[in-house]
Amino acid sequence: KKLLILLFSFFLLSSLSIKAETVFYCNSELATGVIKKNGSWKAMNFTLNRYTVKFNNDYSRLEGLTYNPMKCKVPYSLRPDLIFCIHSEGSHETFIYDKKKTRFSFSNVSAGGYAFDGEDTEVLLVGNCKEF
Repeated sequence: KKLLILLFSFFLLSSLSIKAETVFYCNSELATGVIKKNGSWKAMNFTLNRYTVKFNNDYSRLEGLTYNPMKCKVPYSLRPDLIFCIHSEGSHETFIYDKKKTRFSFSNVSAGGYAFDGEDTEVLLVGNCKEF
């Protein structure tokens, strides 16, 4: 009887932890940016990408876009569905997601990019996400 209760508790807790994450499949619809070619900066279109991303249960953490998780928050009380995520190690990516409209923008800029006149490409992707 104790084993049955223990097994039931284990399955209940594991099913709750599975639901504690929200997974999205995101497709970019537009991709643009700047790249340095032969010493000059050029605006150009980039390849459209697909991403599988995962938010934790309170949307304070996002995984799947950068090598380390991004930190997220809702900065505007009047827009509680608008989530801003930032990764500030190495290159500086931002992911903005609207839960109501399911739209996102993802930018990748670098300290070694245009402002520094370095060699790093800088990109902006926008599109939609669908929950798995």
